[in-house]
Amino acid sequence: MSRVMKKANKLVAIFFLLAAGMMSAICLVACGWGSEKAGSYYFDSILLESDGVMKEYKLGDMLPWGVVATKDVRIIRLRSNGSVLLRLQEDRDGATGTWEAVEGEPQKITITIDGESMPCECDGSTLVLYYTDGSCIMTFKK
Repeated sequence: MSRVMKKANKLVAIFFLLAAGMMSAICLVACGWGSEKAGSYYFDSILLESDGVMKEYKLGDMLPWGVVATKDVRIIRLRSNGSVLLRLQEDRDGATGTWEAVEGEPQKITITIDGESMPCECDGSTLVLYYTDGSCIMTFKK
């Protein structure tokens, strides 16, 4: 085999290795493996409906259940194994459940606790949780 053919074969092999590596990376990102959604998200604000009116509460505001809104009044921990912990300030044990990415929607996840599924938007730094009846929207930040 000539030197030119050997170099050409080597270049083709390198090209295919690079292409395979890029395809693997694309697949991992598409499947959610490359996302940085896992982590702790701390309370930032809440929109609550009361008598047909939406009212927003932010950090420092007195919440309707009698506590001042601090970042640790509600904490959501998304674990990389698909489990989730929702910890409430007044209940240190919290509630556990699962979370999963919504197929084809890279910014959406579903959190399920005690059989109730809640749609969320999550970009890895902000998590917005929507209660299914629309009466409550909570925003959390990493």
